[in-house]
Amino acid sequence: MNDQVINDILIIHTQSALNALAGKEALDLSLIFGAFDQRVSVLFLGLGVTQCLIEQTPN
Repeated sequence: MNDQVINDILIIHTQSALNALAGKEALDLSLIFGAFDQRVSVLFLGLGVTQCLIEQTPN
């Protein structure tokens, strides 16, 4: 019998990864959970949406 518990993880990105440490940490956390075969969902909200833009340059 398989007693493994499967958790769904939601990470909400609310800060830019370029200008805020919280944004970088949320992005790292998303990648770490994915590397360990966890079920990860990502929600970009507010300034976190800027992480989805291409060709970004830091100020």
